[in-house]
Amino acid sequence: MKQKKAFYIAYIALIGAFAVALLGFAFLGTGALNESHAETPRIWQDGTVNQSIAADLEAWAVQKVGLRTELLEAEARLQAACFHTSSVENVIVGEDGWLYFRDTTNDYLGVRKLSDRQIFNLVHTMELANEAMQKEGRNFRLAVAPNKNSLYDHMPYQYRKISAEGDADALLQAAGEAPWLVDLFTVFQSRPEELYYKTDTHWNSEGAELVAGEILAALGRPGEPLSAAGYTVRENAMTGDLEKMLYPLAGKNEAVWEFTKEPLWHYTTRTRNTEQPHIETENPSGSGRLLMFRDSFANNLIEHFSDAYAYAVYEKTLPFDLGMAAETEADDVVIEIAERNIYLLQEEGLQFTAPLRTEPELLEAAAAAAAAPSAGQAAIGSYTVEEHDGRAWLRGTLFSGDAPQNIADEEAGVAPAAETGRIYYAIAGEVYELTPQTVDGNALGFTGLLPVDPAAAAAGHLIVETTQGFRY
Repeated sequence: MKQKKAFYIAYIALIGAFAVALLGFAFLGTGALNESHAETPRIWQDGTVNQSIAADLEAWAVQKVGLRTELLEAEARLQAACFHTSSVENVIVGEDGWLYFRDTTNDYLGVRKLSDRQIFNLVHTMELANEAMQKEGRNFRLAVAPNKNSLYDHMPYQYRKISAEGDADALLQAAGEAPWLVDLFTVFQSRPEELYYKTDTHWNSEGAELVAGEILAALGRPGEPLSAAGYTVRENAMTGDLEKMLYPLAGKNEAVWEFTKEPLWHYTTRTRNTEQPHIETENPSGSGRLLMFRDSFANNLIEHFSDAYAYAVYEKTLPFDLGMAAETEADDVVIEIAERNIYLLQEEGLQFTAPLRTEPELLEAAAAAAAAPSAGQAAIGSYTVEEHDGRAWLRGTLFSGDAPQNIADEEAGVAPAAETGRIYYAIAGEVYELTPQTVDGNALGFTGLLPVDPAAAAAGHLIVETTQGFRY
């Protein structure tokens, strides 16, 4: 009790000091602390609008509010110590010094962002992507990086879970034993150690090596980990990203592994750091070619994969264009994405050529659609066609009431079922399966890259599979 009272007194004293500092510097300026003084910002200068008003305001504030960074740092630390709360919107202060990214809250609480239809969109998009890569002779894998609080629960007591199932749980359940999925949740949960940084969003060095090993094994490329040749632990070698957000003056506080093995790979792109959106590496002692679509969780995976592959490309830019696999002659294609961002993969986050379908019932439906009175019109949906590298990029949504079969739609009388809800496009006697996506907020959306003349593509017909059969 005495300790808590002391915290409160210190906190109030800090607020008082902060207020006094603001008043003092506002009225007196920084005086002896600065030999030159920023002029009072002016909106109008020399008869015109001052184009540098923002920079002038910043310079003026820096001089007039001295030590503001130090005061904010102290306020943030006392607020965390006294009330276990954060002074920064994006950071959650957990127990025992653990920090969490606020965007992971819904996943932690079990608040589903994705509907059942959107989970279907996500899973079927991955199935189609896997099919497209297999047809080209490439391996394809999806690895979802778990949120830190999905694995290590040091969250504040006031965060009460609503449900045990979040979007990632729904994805794993719907995907089942899919060969394209690397289940990192089970991998981490099987280990007793805590393999994420306490003050950073991401897995630590040991966690990164674990993930790299699992993905490489899933691709049929098991090998000796970098740590097998030895490593040293560098204490206080980096500052956690959440620590930086919360405490502006934070020093280096997290440990990293430095591997003894001399790297044989090198960057072939001008690379300042692993945050860059496009990175390429080569390794004369490696084998195979890799294309990895990724986010910041792969920052400390790059050294592991670059050690294994003769050539590797790491791409951050959305949408992920699987056409790059042919351009880079990739043997293996990997998508690594954070749990909190999996929704992006069903929001036009992936591009690849729509697969051709030859099932007799589909061809019959295509012929019937062409002969129907509504032929040439968008009878069940609306869409646009644009040119994309000489091919037709189709993008649109189904009209209300034309829900695919795995959606319970009382108005349309459509009941849920397991293997349905697919959307097709028929043109010139051929049928292509479109990718189910959320388009402009509509979960009954679709996209497709068709290997046809863009000018002629608009003359095709949408076909959707429902419990009543094909509709067009």
